[in-house]
Amino acid sequence: MRGVFSGGATSTHAYNGDGLRVRRAAGGTTTDYVWDVAGGLPVVLQDGTNTYVYGLDLIASVAASTPTYFLYDGLGSTRGLADAAGSVTGAYTYDVFGSVRSSSGSQPNEFRFSGEQWDDSTGLEYLRARYYDSGTGRLLSGDPVVSPYWPGHPFAYVESDPVDFIDPLGLQPWDKYGEDPNEVEKEWCYANPKNAKMCWDASLLRREAYKLTETLFPVPWLLVDNTADAFRHCYGSGIMALQWGAGAAFGFGYRHEQVPFEEQSYAAQSMDLWNNYCGVLLGEKWKDWGMGMWHYRRDALQYACYAGAWNGTLVASPEDPRLKGWPFYVP
Repeated sequence: MRGVFSGGATSTHAYNGDGLRVRRAAGGTTTDYVWDVAGGLPVVLQDGTNTYVYGLDLIASVAASTPTYFLYDGLGSTRGLADAAGSVTGAYTYDVFGSVRSSSGSQPNEFRFSGEQWDDSTGLEYLRARYYDSGTGRLLSGDPVVSPYWPGHPFAYVESDPVDFIDPLGLQPWDKYGEDPNEVEKEWCYANPKNAKMCWDASLLRREAYKLTETLFPVPWLLVDNTADAFRHCYGSGIMALQWGAGAAFGFGYRHEQVPFEEQSYAAQSMDLWNNYCGVLLGEKWKDWGMGMWHYRRDALQYACYAGAWNGTLVASPEDPRLKGWPFYVP
């Protein structure tokens, strides 16, 4: 989008060769953006007034040596702003698709729903590849990457499920639990319509596995509890095997673990593949039960993976000596 004329006012935008917005001119003010593209998701470092500080997510903006801290909800939306003393200087509430229902405070802030940039001059949210209108729950252009094959609506925001998904790249829904596809998965998923549909279904099944794990294990299990993570891999791969069979399910698990070493050690990848394989074997065992038995098969899988997580059948440590004797071990 190069420009917008609305209410008698005009705003224009400029982009770099990667398609990232580097300049916005509106209301007689020009803002230049400096991006950090070294990580997986490009993020704004400076906008001429503010310098942005990141950890796992955006932590603070600093203007004239004065920091403002971001307070998030589980989806990553900014719910509040706080100063260095911990006093709340701004607050936001949203409807389910991200329109601001109420706000307080005078602190300027562009990062709002799902932690992405809100543009006051257009009333749109900038999602890198596309712009999003929270009033309609629609993106302004069709998905440039997956729309030929993806089973959903090419203009729909996160397949109309903003409670569970976000879309920071404006390309396809990301599960808020972090199950965004790696490069190996993307290449496979975007190859043809059948693969794209299976990848979308797989994201829903993985989400089910995450939610069940949160129910059965104490939070924050993802950070500290490999036993819980072993259950998640077992159950997630198992329900894929229930639906598609062992070959397709293990293929999904194998592609999902193909991430750079700096993101996950090879031993940890081997551990996850072991637990995926255990789930696949269980799912294949019960796959041929009648479709009317889906809930019974899923309950049986849940019980078996839960028992395996606690009795040692599943692997909860990358140092487990059993990994060295199995075909997918990478030292």
